[in-house]
Amino acid sequence: MALSASGFGPAVPVPHMTMAMALLHIASGEGSFGGGQGLAVWLQVSDDEGLTWYDLPLDQSSKTSASGTNVVADTHKRNLSGTTVHQATGAHQFFGLIRHLVGKTIRAAWSITGTGPLFAFEVALVGK
Repeated sequence: MALSASGFGPAVPVPHMTMAMALLHIASGEGSFGGGQGLAVWLQVSDDEGLTWYDLPLDQSSKTSASGTNVVADTHKRNLSGTTVHQATGAHQFFGLIRHLVGKTIRAAWSITGTGPLFAFEVALVGK
């Protein structure tokens, strides 16, 4: 499904998860984007079943091209995509590592900016 507005994904209970990797796959991105515009995606955690949400920083993150070629890596940032280093304006994959996951519930959040933006993307979380 393609989205054109900022929003949040569903709240997912993760009561026993202590580590995780987040995977963001952007299948397509359309529109006109100026500096700092595009798709920004990050994770949020809650310790009270979704009443209060906190942005979750990533220990490491990496952006790859659609062909799988590594483009750049970053450390200790909030955004899975949408930073100066990890600008998302088209098809890409992003990986984020969370070494110490705290909270009982997690969700994805995103901001979509630009002129006529339309993004098709999905976020997955794999944990232990």
